[in-house]
Amino acid sequence: MLVLQTVTDIRFARNSAAGLAIGVLSGASGMSELQDADFVIPTVADIVQADGRFIWQND
Repeated sequence: MLVLQTVTDIRFARNSAAGLAIGVLSGASGMSELQDADFVIPTVADIVQADGRFIWQND
């Protein structure tokens, strides 16, 4: 998993087989630039949901 801020970061995550690419809108890019990420969240704090699970834990 990589938490990222730019299109270049997304490419790096994909090329390195990082697993998940998580875009953060509080960084250098907006939603349109981060649309290829697996998840796009407002801030790094949003990786953990209110119930304590990570955003990629659906069960």
